[in-house]
Amino acid sequence: MISSLTGTINIKKDQAVEILVNNIGFWVTMPRYLLTELEIGQQTTIYTNLIVREKLMELYGFSSRHDVDTFEMLTSVAGVGPKTAIQIFNQNTSVNIRQAIEEADVDFFKSIKGIGRKTAQRLI
Repeated sequence: MISSLTGTINIKKDQAVEILVNNIGFWVTMPRYLLTELEIGQQTTIYTNLIVREKLMELYGFSSRHDVDTFEMLTSVAGVGPKTAIQIFNQNTSVNIRQAIEEADVDFFKSIKGIGRKTAQRLI
């Protein structure tokens, strides 16, 4: 498992960056809040979650291990994949996400594109 990467931001694209670590480039998908903070040429550490599927391996990156834990919690729910979890992070912080879960705030999750009442209830 790749739990973090420390290197230089080489390319920024859509919702991902290429981070060079010892001359090896890793594509990392991340929430917008982090993408806007990073600059090309910047040295940084990104905490990651590696999703492995039959035909695909994807890295998802965050600024803290707490965010990775929240991401893993979200993706453990049936019907919530990594792209939906990133959508949730695009609109909220991990603190707000966890607070919504604790308060059983269905409307908080329903406001995210692609999440209906049933998925919101499963998240809670």
